[in-house]
Amino acid sequence: ASLDGVGAREIERAGAGLTCPAGDGAGLARITGELHAMAPRERAIMGARGRAYYHQQYDRDMLIQRVEDVLRHAVHPPLSEGGTV
Repeated sequence: ASLDGVGAREIERAGAGLTCPAGDGAGLARITGELHAMAPRERAIMGARGRAYYHQQYDRDMLIQRVEDVLRHAVHPPLSEGGTV
């Protein structure tokens, strides 16, 4: 991918691909060549890592649960965080 910031960090963290800075045409050509030179199994492993990372971090049901937990916590904070009885 040719991008900066969080997107690049997520790809790297997941081990799901190669990155170069946004707008870096030479860098994109380089990583494209690196991907082309990889064995198909290596590319498949990166793809599997990306899918697994997505399901761990961005699965729709899991994200909805996280939002619900945050909202529930905002409405009813635990007593250990300053709540009173």
